[in-house]
Amino acid sequence: MKKFLQTLFALGLLLLVSPGFAHALTISPPLVDRTMDPGQSEQGAILLINDTNQEQTFHASVQKFIAKGEEGQQEYLDEADNSGLPSWIALDQKSIILAAGEKRDFKWSINLPKDAEPGGHYATIFFSTKANDENGKAVGVGGKLGVLFLVNVNGNIKESADVESFNLIAKSQDPANAKMISSINHLPAYFELRVKNSGSVHITPTGQIDIYNMFGSKVTSVPVNPKNNKVLPNSIRKIDSSWGEAGANEATGFMNNLKAEWNGFAVGRYTAKVDAKYGTQNQPLTAEVSFWVFPWRLGLMALLLLIVLLVALKLYNAMVIKSAMNKKAKI
Repeated sequence: MKKFLQTLFALGLLLLVSPGFAHALTISPPLVDRTMDPGQSEQGAILLINDTNQEQTFHASVQKFIAKGEEGQQEYLDEADNSGLPSWIALDQKSIILAAGEKRDFKWSINLPKDAEPGGHYATIFFSTKANDENGKAVGVGGKLGVLFLVNVNGNIKESADVESFNLIAKSQDPANAKMISSINHLPAYFELRVKNSGSVHITPTGQIDIYNMFGSKVTSVPVNPKNNKVLPNSIRKIDSSWGEAGANEATGFMNNLKAEWNGFAVGRYTAKVDAKYGTQNQPLTAEVSFWVFPWRLGLMALLLLIVLLVALKLYNAMVIKSAMNKKAKI
C-alpha cells in the first residue's frame, strides 16, 4: 500500500481526468512498469471501482504518449496511431458495465512480437464514459482516466543519463515556479535534481543525497528519488527531495517563523552531494550544491537576550557597589 501511494503521488500528473469523472471511477494501479524480452507475453488486471450511485458503462482504449515537459506530463499521439505498444496490448473487453459501487478486475495482456523494437515503449489504457468511433476517437465529450504502461524491451538498447542541474530551491505550490536559492533560515531544505535521459529506455534513479556540514562531517542522508520518478527517453525530469520535516517553510509572521527556526534548527554552511545510480549497470549520477542556513530570528533573539543579561549584570554590579559604599559611609 505504501509503495502504491508513493507511486500515485509521484505520478499524479500522469492521469488525465476531468473533475467530474475523477469522482466517478477509481482505478488501481496507476502505473504498470515492465521490462520484457521480444516474444514474451505477460498478463495482468486493473481494478475498477464505480464510485457513483448508478450503473455506469466504461469504454476502454489505448493511446501512445511521449514525455512532455519536466514535471512528468505526457504528450499523447494521434488516437488512430495504434502501432507499437498499443498493438501489443490486448484488452479482455472493449467496455465494462459496473453497478453502483461495484468493483471488478479488467484484464489485459502484453504480447511482444519476436521482432519488437528494443527500447522504451509507452501507452495508456484509458477508461471513458464515451465510446470510440471506428477511427478510435471518442464520440462526444467525456472525462478519461488512465493507467500508464511503461515497457522497456530488451535488446540493443542504450542507457545514458546525466545530471542537468542540482540546486537548492524555494518551495512553491507551482513546481514550474520554484526558484534557485543559496540560503535558507531553517529546515527543511528542498532540492531539485534535473536528470537528462539521452538513452532509449526509461530509467528510475536510485540512491541518496549526503549532507555534510562546514567541517566535512556527514550530518545525514536522504533519498535522492523518494517518489520513484521515471525519466523517459529524450527528456529531462525534475526530481524533488528534501532534508528536514516538511511544513515548517509554510510559516508566516515573525513568531511563527521564529518557532520554525527553533523546530527546524540548523546553522552554517552545508554541502549536499548526490550519490545515485541508474540502469541495469548501476551507472553513477553525481552532483553537489553548497548552501547556508542562517536562523536570523533566533540570532536576533539571542542577541537581545544577551543585551538584557549584560544590562541586568551591570545594574546588579552598580547596586552591589552602591550598597557597599553606603555601608562604608555609615561606619
